[in-house]
Amino acid sequence: MKAFWKWFAGILIIIVIAAFCGLWYLSNHWKPLLSEKLDETVTKSTDSLYRIAYDKINLNVLSGNASLINFKLIPDTNVYKRLKKIGTAPDNIYDISVASLDIKNFHPRRLLTGMRLNIDEIIIDRPTIAIYNEYQGRPDTAKLKDSRNIYQRISSILNEISIGAIKFEGIAFTFIKKSKNVEKKTVIKNVDLVITDVLIDSASQYDSTRFFNTRDIALHFNQYRYNAPDSIYYVSFKDLSLSTGHRSLTITGLKYEPRYSKAEVYKRINQANTLVSLAFDTIRLEQIDLLKFMQQQKIRAAKMLIDSGAVNASNNLKYPKKAARSKIGQSPHQQFLKLKASIKIDTLELKRVDVSYAEIGKTTPNEGKITFNRITGAFYNVTNDSLALAGNNIMRADLLTYVMDKGRLNLSFAFNMTDPEGGFSYKGSLGPTDGRVFNRIVKPLLPAEIKSANLVSLRFDIKANDRRNWGIVEMKYRNLKINIFERKADGTQQQKSFMSALANTFVINDSNPDANGKYHIGHVDFVRPPEFPFFKTMWKSLLQGIKESVGVSKEREAKLTKAAQNAGTGVKKVNGFFKSLFGKKHQQDSLNNKVKINHE
Repeated sequence: MKAFWKWFAGILIIIVIAAFCGLWYLSNHWKPLLSEKLDETVTKSTDSLYRIAYDKINLNVLSGNASLINFKLIPDTNVYKRLKKIGTAPDNIYDISVASLDIKNFHPRRLLTGMRLNIDEIIIDRPTIAIYNEYQGRPDTAKLKDSRNIYQRISSILNEISIGAIKFEGIAFTFIKKSKNVEKKTVIKNVDLVITDVLIDSASQYDSTRFFNTRDIALHFNQYRYNAPDSIYYVSFKDLSLSTGHRSLTITGLKYEPRYSKAEVYKRINQANTLVSLAFDTIRLEQIDLLKFMQQQKIRAAKMLIDSGAVNASNNLKYPKKAARSKIGQSPHQQFLKLKASIKIDTLELKRVDVSYAEIGKTTPNEGKITFNRITGAFYNVTNDSLALAGNNIMRADLLTYVMDKGRLNLSFAFNMTDPEGGFSYKGSLGPTDGRVFNRIVKPLLPAEIKSANLVSLRFDIKANDRRNWGIVEMKYRNLKINIFERKADGTQQQKSFMSALANTFVINDSNPDANGKYHIGHVDFVRPPEFPFFKTMWKSLLQGIKESVGVSKEREAKLTKAAQNAGTGVKKVNGFFKSLFGKKHQQDSLNNKVKINHE
């Protein structure tokens, strides 16, 4: 029995040694074969546009594993120039170098018996990828059959290539866009990329669910920050994820803000200037046309979602103003048309976005602020593409927000994107609101406050262009009372009870409809000063209608302003005040009627 086990053990050892020797022999003799096949495959599949180089190749036939050290994919510039001349050059050229490339289980038997290169996984460590983009201007059609697709280029040596996953870890990425002899360079580091289910065979090119023969390309990187050159602003985000399988792009924690505090910015620029900060929790593009973007850098998507965020603007008028410049032709939709990138998004959806504007006046120490909270809604037909606008030239928006986080405001916009005069319209309705919420902006900027106001409803319907705004404002309210203050040199305010009583009794209507049952409609016909920006023009137009709704017409406002300059604060000048306000001829009748109305 002992002899048997000795023989058995000896034979087993011989078999194992022979097997390892054989595998060692095969591995060493397969290396040149594998190297040759790799070179041949890359050359044929790319029409000699690329070649590969590496320092060392490791191969283990038993495990089906292999590795390449200091691997490089190098474009042949002479071949690229030749392809450009005959009109078949690709838009993108890749120059890739890799510290190590590990191949997990490449199934040698399938390669030998069926000419099928099947790999479970490829892990690529610390790659540097440079992409040179230059649009070649070929016809844009999905139906154009490629007579030299990648499968046809490798079919003489392989029947199939399939890879379960290719993982790029820690990519240093450089994108260089060439256009009209100008280069624009973008550098991004620490990017992770996973390519899933690569398949190259006779049928995969016709699989519309694949993107460049892959089931999915998932790109991810985080903690990115870019300081804009010659600017006080920076842009950053926490995380960016792209999936070609889902045709989606998601960005979280996006910010666009000044690099310095407000005080530091104004100290640097020494000028009254609107500062803007943007912060969005999530931005997502869905159903992206990836081929259109890759080939022509045109942005096409069915939907863009902005979920939770804030848009804040502020100004400090204590600093000198910039020389007035015309803002004609600079409305938001007109600026959008001027973007270099071609954009077409069917629906832009907003969820829970806050917008605010804050201002410090010339003579006021405190900041006035108005807010539009929890904006929800959508913009439709968001495009600056001329062909798309030829079919539909109107961009629409339907929004819901809460003014000062209280009053429910419904807003609708319609922008004529092809009107050379920048035509658009806006209408809306504000529900029941306590008017005192507006003191947050009124008190710091004006020598007045709203003592009481029960706003029942506010409706407006206004058309506009670069030159003027016209339409109507209807405001129903009750119990409107204001307090007027005198601002002292030290910045404090003292209430002027007498002037407040005059304004409440003789200037504004305390309700609409008024005590006589008359309903006052505000008529807007506001001629835009060229230096007024878009939103200021909208606000001034609405204010014109609101003033008429409370009984302060243009004529009455002019008289009131003149009276305020001449009346003083003493009782002796009351007679002169009313003469100036209402006119000498009808002064007494108007005074008696007004007093009678308010006592009824």
